[in-house]
Amino acid sequence: MDIQFTDISIFRERMQLLRAQGMDFLRELAANNHKPWMDANRDRYKAVKSRMDAVAKDFIKKVTERCVGSDVLDR
Repeated sequence: MDIQFTDISIFRERMQLLRAQGMDFLRELAANNHKPWMDANRDRYKAVKSRMDAVAKDFIKKVTERCVGSDVLDR
């Protein structure tokens, strides 16, 4: 499997940003773990989740593209 360094760098940068945003949200959620707070912050949750889903899908796509035709899929 040959994942290019630029792919990894871009993924790493995107994950660092999302991790910071996600961890901020989770810290605030831990301190305010009740329905009214979550209702007030649901748009933030959806935005972070949507960005995280997009990064994960992109990563899976890139890894899959590089695995096609390799013995990785046969194991």
